[in-house]
Amino acid sequence: MKKKCNWLAAVLVAVSLGACSPSDAATFVVKTEAGSVLGHQIVGYGSVIDYGLCQKFTVGNDGIYSYEVRGLDAPRTIWINVEKVGSATLRLSPGNIDTVTISTNEVKFAGANAEYNRCLQAVDEYQQFCDAMLYGHHELEKCTTPAELEQGMRPYENRAFKVIRSADIDDSFRKEQLAHVKFISRMIFIHAISNFVREMTDEWKTTLRQLLSQPWESDYLKSYRGLHHFENVSTIKFLKLEEGNPRDIKDPYAFMFHRYEELFEDEGLEAVWANFFYEDVRNKRMTEAMLPLYDEFKRRYPNSPYLGGALFGSSYLSKLSLGMEESRRFHQGQLDEAVYHILPCDSAMTSIADVVKPFRGKVVYVDVWATWCGPCKEMFKHLPAFKEKMKDKDLVCLYLSIDRPQQADVWRKSIAYYDLKGHHILAGKELAQGIYKELGNERGVLTIPRFLLIDRDGQIVQSHAASPEELDKLLEQIENISDCPKEFS
Repeated sequence: MKKKCNWLAAVLVAVSLGACSPSDAATFVVKTEAGSVLGHQIVGYGSVIDYGLCQKFTVGNDGIYSYEVRGLDAPRTIWINVEKVGSATLRLSPGNIDTVTISTNEVKFAGANAEYNRCLQAVDEYQQFCDAMLYGHHELEKCTTPAELEQGMRPYENRAFKVIRSADIDDSFRKEQLAHVKFISRMIFIHAISNFVREMTDEWKTTLRQLLSQPWESDYLKSYRGLHHFENVSTIKFLKLEEGNPRDIKDPYAFMFHRYEELFEDEGLEAVWANFFYEDVRNKRMTEAMLPLYDEFKRRYPNSPYLGGALFGSSYLSKLSLGMEESRRFHQGQLDEAVYHILPCDSAMTSIADVVKPFRGKVVYVDVWATWCGPCKEMFKHLPAFKEKMKDKDLVCLYLSIDRPQQADVWRKSIAYYDLKGHHILAGKELAQGIYKELGNERGVLTIPRFLLIDRDGQIVQSHAASPEELDKLLEQIENISDCPKEFS
């Protein structure tokens, strides 16, 4: 699956390691596992790391991938990700070639910017240590005081400092990276307070006040590393210091939008607001409440590069403006129930068996999804090819949404917008609980999209059926159940 990456004009070239790049171009060479899938993206001010924005390439049998970026008048930073292997950040400078070796065990650099890139790698590693606090268990989660937390993070911070301070790099770059490290340390405290601190003692509250009172409009805010970390700082202030109750917030989107004004201003506020909208676009949430806020953003910053300009050729920018306009069109549409089959759901429905009972005698392909699930909606683009292949088969397509009842309007609009011809049901409370129990893991966690195949007797024969994207595999699974040609439902 490839997505076009709309960034700085660049052409793929075959580059020998001893070649010279044009004066306005930089070349990077990636050495990695043969056949790996690789993606890359220019990052920095006006950009965010989003692998989905990048075009993906398959590394050749020699394990070497080369790319030339043209149109550079100053050093830029590029983020490279090799699926299931590793990632790296490279500083590119006009007229130079840089090489990175990415394996599962290490990342090594060579070329004109090797010293700079080792600094970037040191910062990235510290960032990963910080980010790990967002995903479950962490070695610092048992810290009970700010002093204990500081003691635990200090060796990791010093490790990054040591690399940066000893590197043969220019002073401005060194200053920027040192600032990044200090900022990461700041975010470790923020994440810890948000995720691990159970009792907000006066000591923790004092620490949090100090963290939030410091200026946020630093160079870090303009870096690719910083922007996405600002999403929850206002929430933390509200929950941890003000002891606010989320249930009292009638419009959470407007609440967050205006809370950002308490911590950010000028370019900082502009960047944070832009990222606020971008997260909605990236996940294809189509949140209607975002539209008037986006209009306010445009009024406040009519010349903002985030509105679709060409700042550094970032695909982030164009995706934001296009995505918000797509959301506007989405909410203008209405569901025609004569075209789409909406099934009722009552409290008596508590299992998949109850849902598919009306289709006894037919093979049923169940798509468990939700309007807030970006990967779910990404799958919809593969449906036309699937339905064309199945048009002569006696198959029912059933879309089972686990959205909350409050999302019914968005659910109905989504059906029309994505042209999901078939049968639809919005799970009620009892059915949703049954689905999570039936399909979830031992902790009750359900990962979607999830696809099921039901035989003519109403039995689940594939609890992890292939997706429409895996068309050949899906067709084989269906053929194993039934080969009775009838009209496609």
